Amino acid sequence: MKKVMASISTIWTVFQVAFGVLKEVKELVEIFEEADTNDGAKHGPEKKNAIVELVEAVYDAADNTIDLPFEKETIINLADKAIDVIVGLMNAVGQFRSKSK
Repeated sequence: MKKVMASISTIWTVFQVAFGVLKEVKELVEIFEEADTNDGAKHGPEKKNAIVELVEAVYDAADNTIDLPFEKETIINLADKAIDVIVGLMNAVGQFRSKSK
């Protein structure tokens, strides 16, 4: 029973961290999109790289303070994929529109 509870606790921790990363990445995407007063399509790669760099910097700062349960590559890959999904969805539903038009 202890193994089951430990497994559930580990799974819960994974989900908490993953959804925390997703929430913060979504907020960063929105901040960068709002800051881009030109056609967002022209600055997409720069905005994505900036967000990934910020996530890396936060990871590095946290990793210097505590022993993180996730590899840096896992978090960066999650952030990278999250950006693509969030931006794709927001574009599809018309949430992100060019402010220059």
